[in-house]
Amino acid sequence: MPWCPLGPAIGITSCLGTTLLTPGKFFAPRVSARPFFQHRLDAYPGELSGGQQRRAALARALVNKPALLLADEPTNDLDGPAAAAILDLMLQLAQEAGTTLLLVTHDLAVANRMRRVVTLSAGKITADKQTADLDLAGSGLAGSPSQPGVGPVGAFGYSPSSLSGPVEMAPAAGWMSWLGMMAGWLCLGAGGLFALDQGVALWQGHMLVEETAKRRLSETLAMESLRADILEVLSLGEGKHRVTLFLENYGQGKMFVLGPALGLHYQMGRKWEPVPIQSVGEFATELHAISNEKSRFSFEFTLPGGSYDELMVGYLHMRITGAMVVGSSPNPSSDLFERTDDYYFYLKDPKNSDVRIRELNRWGPASVIPPWIAMPSH
Repeated sequence: MPWCPLGPAIGITSCLGTTLLTPGKFFAPRVSARPFFQHRLDAYPGELSGGQQRRAALARALVNKPALLLADEPTNDLDGPAAAAILDLMLQLAQEAGTTLLLVTHDLAVANRMRRVVTLSAGKITADKQTADLDLAGSGLAGSPSQPGVGPVGAFGYSPSSLSGPVEMAPAAGWMSWLGMMAGWLCLGAGGLFALDQGVALWQGHMLVEETAKRRLSETLAMESLRADILEVLSLGEGKHRVTLFLENYGQGKMFVLGPALGLHYQMGRKWEPVPIQSVGEFATELHAISNEKSRFSFEFTLPGGSYDELMVGYLHMRITGAMVVGSSPNPSSDLFERTDDYYFYLKDPKNSDVRIRELNRWGPASVIPPWIAMPSH
């Protein structure tokens, strides 16, 4: 992961996929691979060379002792010494882990170091041979010839290096020099474009990591640090009521909320029927800094006429829906998280007196009749 260093000292919340070691216990491949990374344990993947990244991938692939390791052209883009080191490390770690290594390669020098070599041509197996044993010494790998004075020729065998003497080249004409100079400038320009492209890619990756971290912070603020609930429901007479909600920040970080945008419904059969509301203030379209003190938001409504369901006799079953956008800064860009809540409560029907509600529910004469009853989400 680009935001995690190579070493094992990584927070569990930052790298959930990192293999954890049991204290005091080490696996042989990790010990064998450690000398390659001893001086780079605090480096990030983008700071490692291709060979170092390849070694890290091999060590992590084998640390859990898999039964089978698949490798597709593991040395194809490395120079001779780096390819030899990677293959030596792969074979050594696989042998220590007791892992079967299935390797795909076009390099016969690499293939000849395996115990079994299966050759394919045009999608068909053309050869299947067994070798004496696994070649851990790398005697057949390109760049490490087994006989002095013998070097690799192509991918198929060896030939004496003294087969022919040096060939004298004719002096280049003027236009050839000009062509070579132009080719050099073209290569330089292509290299610059490639470097620019890589720089842009690294910058974009860094920005993506930052945006992800900001969004996680906003999600934590919205779901863990922000409390929202009904504070009170007041009767204003003639069926009109005022509801006050509150928002409170229980965390240590700053919190900014756009909204909430509210809606009100009452239950009729299996449906929720909407009730028109009138906000007290324009809080639905304003940005609010939420602290550890309650921020209050109120709206008013008038109960609809007609019948309704009475889950509790004499009371209407009401639901408030609130939607808000939460961020960690007053000018957020990508660190936004939308939270939607439902608040339920029972509201006393003003058409029924307290005496009538006591009779309907068979409550005692001294029973207190609450004007509203808060309910948990359901």
